[in-house]
Amino acid sequence: MKFKVDLKELGDALSYVSDVLERRFTYPILTNVLVDVDRDAQVRLRATDHDMTLVAVIEAEDVAEPGAITIPGRRSLDVVNSIGAQGSIAEMSTVNSGVLLKVGRSEFLLATMPVDDFPPATNIVDPMRITVDVEDLMVLLRSASSSMAQNDVRRPLNGALLELTSTHLRTVASDGMMMCVCTDNTIQGESDSVIQVIVPRKAVLELTRGFGGETGSVTLLIGNNALSVENSRRALTTNYVDAKFPHYVNVIPQPSEVALKCNRESLEQAIRQAATLSDEGLKVYFNAEKDTMKVSASTEVGDRAEVVIPVDYGENTTNVIFRHDRIRNMLSSLDCEDVSFHIQNPTEAVRVDSSEQEKIIFVVSPIRG
Repeated sequence: MKFKVDLKELGDALSYVSDVLERRFTYPILTNVLVDVDRDAQVRLRATDHDMTLVAVIEAEDVAEPGAITIPGRRSLDVVNSIGAQGSIAEMSTVNSGVLLKVGRSEFLLATMPVDDFPPATNIVDPMRITVDVEDLMVLLRSASSSMAQNDVRRPLNGALLELTSTHLRTVASDGMMMCVCTDNTIQGESDSVIQVIVPRKAVLELTRGFGGETGSVTLLIGNNALSVENSRRALTTNYVDAKFPHYVNVIPQPSEVALKCNRESLEQAIRQAATLSDEGLKVYFNAEKDTMKVSASTEVGDRAEVVIPVDYGENTTNVIFRHDRIRNMLSSLDCEDVSFHIQNPTEAVRVDSSEQEKIIFVVSPIRG
């Protein structure tokens, strides 16, 4: 194998696929990246941890000899980043003792492992194929990422539900105290069946990282055993969380007759200030009366913070307690000017939404005082 490629493109591709590489050396081959070059000058880099696979595709400047080789992923990325020469061309070729990377007068010899030891690509069984705009997909995934659990004993919560029907594509995520439901009615399945799969937390976060800067459309292959998201430059394939997501529809409260409406950025700033003096329970208090709301917090030793912001709440009053970290995660994931809190009872789940982002509904459980 011998080919030349733009150094920056090689670095970007290695940076993308290296995020999934094994760090503990449990399986040495999983610390490597498979590099496959064909006669059409297409270079495919693939890395996997068995549960998730990342693929990056770049164009070679010149292919003297096609072939495949494995290279140590993070060491290769460190080498490329250490050069940092814009517009440089890298030459990669196999030699008896490994792979030789040349850039200008610099040469780097990297150890390799047998290509046959590298895990085969996942075969997606009976996939449903849909094409979506990448920006629409990012809204679905980023909203879900704000509410996913982490290392929870309730396995279905360690990821996001992806639901495809003939009327919508939807993501649902919950950590048990906060839930986000994001629905796009412009993306629809071709059959009347309802497809529900749970995408692992790691894959959701990787999709937002790896595809967040992409433009155009991506293809989703939703199979019985795995999900693949891909465009011409990148691909991610992931296994599912093998569990059933809880029934969520009946948990969503109906909008209240009068909602507490306020500016999102003002509330986010008020919570950030008040949270500096919150207790170990991360409590923040909302005390609303007519056109103002006092956001407050206190510590066990008597420290106290109060911030007052304007709100629209008619003639109503309420006192409700939330965990400030959950509210801040929720507010930071929204992209709107105003948010509405539908508070039926200070001890019951609260619906949070915005008329500017009708796709997204949050359900937040208050803390009992």
